[in-house]
Amino acid sequence: MSPVLSLLLFVLLGPVPAAAAAEAEAVQFEQIYLSPIADFFAAVQGPDGSPASAIQRVGARPQPALRDGKSARTLRIFVVGGSVAQVFDERELERSLRSVLPGYAFEIVDCGVSSYDSYRDLLTVKEVLSHHPDLIIVMSGVNEAGHPGLDSMRSPRRALRVLGKGLLAGRPLRALRLILPDLKAPRGPERIAADFEASLRAMARAAKERKVPMLFCTLPWNMRDMPPRGSLPLQDPAFFKAWRHFERREFRKAAAGFRGCLGAPAGTDGSERRRREAFAHYYLARSLDALGIPAAARSHYLAALDSQTPPMPRLNRLIRRVSGEEGAALADLERAFSEASPKGLVGFTLFEDDMHWDRAADPLVAAVITDAAAGASRWNAGRSLAPVEAWDAGKLKEQVPDKWRLREADPKQRAWTVFTIRAWDSQLAREARLSERVVALMREVYRCEPGLLKDPAGMKRWLKEKLAGNVWSADAAATLDEWWPAMLGHIGEMLLREGKPQESLALFDQALALDPQRSFLRLRRAVALAAMGKRDEAREALELLRPETPKFPELESYLAEFTGNQGTAPGHSRQ
Repeated sequence: MSPVLSLLLFVLLGPVPAAAAAEAEAVQFEQIYLSPIADFFAAVQGPDGSPASAIQRVGARPQPALRDGKSARTLRIFVVGGSVAQVFDERELERSLRSVLPGYAFEIVDCGVSSYDSYRDLLTVKEVLSHHPDLIIVMSGVNEAGHPGLDSMRSPRRALRVLGKGLLAGRPLRALRLILPDLKAPRGPERIAADFEASLRAMARAAKERKVPMLFCTLPWNMRDMPPRGSLPLQDPAFFKAWRHFERREFRKAAAGFRGCLGAPAGTDGSERRRREAFAHYYLARSLDALGIPAAARSHYLAALDSQTPPMPRLNRLIRRVSGEEGAALADLERAFSEASPKGLVGFTLFEDDMHWDRAADPLVAAVITDAAAGASRWNAGRSLAPVEAWDAGKLKEQVPDKWRLREADPKQRAWTVFTIRAWDSQLAREARLSERVVALMREVYRCEPGLLKDPAGMKRWLKEKLAGNVWSADAAATLDEWWPAMLGHIGEMLLREGKPQESLALFDQALALDPQRSFLRLRRAVALAAMGKRDEAREALELLRPETPKFPELESYLAEFTGNQGTAPGHSRQ
């Protein structure tokens, strides 16, 4: 590129102002869009002055520099992916491999970066091929939804900044590919799957060309205890009726009602159809689960996931197929987590949220990966981590039963982890209704440590300090007062569903004292009053909300029910 053009781009785009760079969103923007334009590693001198490579990627975990050379008995393994790869404890993998590959040393390099999708993972894979890998492990798929939450991408100046950096780096096409998906309308499941498959095949073929073993991991998901994103479609009369059966624990009637909600009404757009389908499948599964029919429940939990973004069961099927067709090893973590879960229904016993498994499950993950790597040495000797004779067959056999023995997580520590790392998602619930996922997270906190939710004021101070230290939640800390009423509302909703309407009422009152404009919490407060047997008060509260009926069509159905006319109540209209 000519000096004149370089100068023009610099003048046009300019440096990011220091104040903006300090903001959490600016750091996220750098991590997701700007940093991947540059190389993942930078050339440095090792401690002894020899050539080495150090990770320079924004958002990656700091690790010791890699020597450019290594001994034949040192196995260098790269773990590539998003946050599931980044937070995985590679020490468990090293322990597992040491037990079955005696005489080897291991260098396990964590190349996971939070929010990375398969295209960014592909860029990482192509680069690590130049750093003498003996195995590349890929944990990709959970971030295929794109990054629509980053409002910064709606800024033409920031979009130009990405393209400008790409031009200056001589990588304009890479910059365009990094930015383009998030500037377009959200992709549907078919487009997501096609893009994901293309990235997987490109990874596998790049590794095959260099004769480097590759191992793909299917990724598990908290199918049972984490509902779909968004709020319940209670404005849909059929769904509302099924939901009321579910709330009253009339699970057979609820199952029949939710089954009747499957299939889109005429005129429903694609995203709204998928949301309705996802919630209908999920609560049909919950109803069947409660009725003791786990196999049928599992099929609908999976269908609910396939109706969401990303469609993880569909992506896992692609991972299995591509690994077989391209000659890569497969660590089927989805299957392993299913087999390790009661009745095959993966839930909070193994997870912190929807996609991040509990650290107590890392030994399980390490054992499955070790089994897969050892198996590849038997059927793909030319591209395996170590020769088949190097593996200790006896130790491998001993390890198989051990991989299902999970460590017990400390309940109190787990509650704090879920609350401080995951529950801040409530700030994303900008809509008038409540986020089902945050209600589910609050239920898990309550299960692990009920006392944690009894001191909202103290909890708020502690939470603000913790959120401020995390780049992905620092903006939540800055606006804590703004979204705290929503958090209290989610806790209140959870308590209402747990059969504690009086405690729920107290939380709704606290939230409304802070923000009286939250009309949906007034509606849920009325439902709590009715659950306490105070139907007259509930009716009076709902009558005051009648002007909000266009926003909350289910209000009329609640009124009819609380006056004893639910058998003849007209179906509310869908808005």
